[in-house]
Amino acid sequence: MRIGAIVLAAGEGRRFGGNKLLVKIGGEPVILRVLKALSGFERVVIVGAYASELMPYLSNEIVIYNPHYRDGMSTSIRLGLRFFQDYDAVLVVLADMPLITNEVVSRIVGAYRDGCSAVVPTHNGVRGNPVLIHRAYSQN
Repeated sequence: MRIGAIVLAAGEGRRFGGNKLLVKIGGEPVILRVLKALSGFERVVIVGAYASELMPYLSNEIVIYNPHYRDGMSTSIRLGLRFFQDYDAVLVVLADMPLITNEVVSRIVGAYRDGCSAVVPTHNGVRGNPVLIHRAYSQN
């Protein structure tokens, strides 16, 4: 089974007041912590507002620039879905989740079964991210 990871890193961080992906947590930029959690997965990073600032951290990544990032997250998701159009499923990952771990990602992927439309993690009954979507539902 082929599962790709779409890393959404195109936002402006307006509520935060700037580029939160380069803020260091535990001495490491948020974007690198997220990518580390996705080690072992084929992935694409969708950039936008802070593309030039992020590029030095993404030298080993496949990167797609989203010129329509101001039109919302769905524009970045569509770019990532197109990139992984031949995969069985995609994992949609927010790039601003510094506490995500490879173990959490593996548990989400492990919960995926053939015929499953999506896997959505929950914590205390609240839906969260990242979300894994079967290709049949990602092509709409």
